[in-house]
Amino acid sequence: MPIKTLPIGSVVQLNDLKTKVMICGRQQINEEDGKTYDYSGCEFPKGFDGENVFLFNAEQIVLMYHIGYQDLDEIHQKFVIGEMIKEEQ
Repeated sequence: MPIKTLPIGSVVQLNDLKTKVMICGRQQINEEDGKTYDYSGCEFPKGFDGENVFLFNAEQIVLMYHIGYQDLDEIHQKFVIGEMIKEEQ
């Protein structure tokens, strides 16, 4: 089962894209339909260009190239996200 709280900066491959995606955000809400996604990302190595923003869930990740930076702040944020997910269920 995929890890649901990968750190910002992680680079992954999604099952429906040929390009690599770098995680830029977590628990992202699509303004058009109100649906919450596990992650938002941008094309790697191109980066954020304001046009190609990907919203996706952990289940769509098929390969992980790199795990982003982790420190105490990241560990705390994973706890906060875990609590948010518990409240939604």
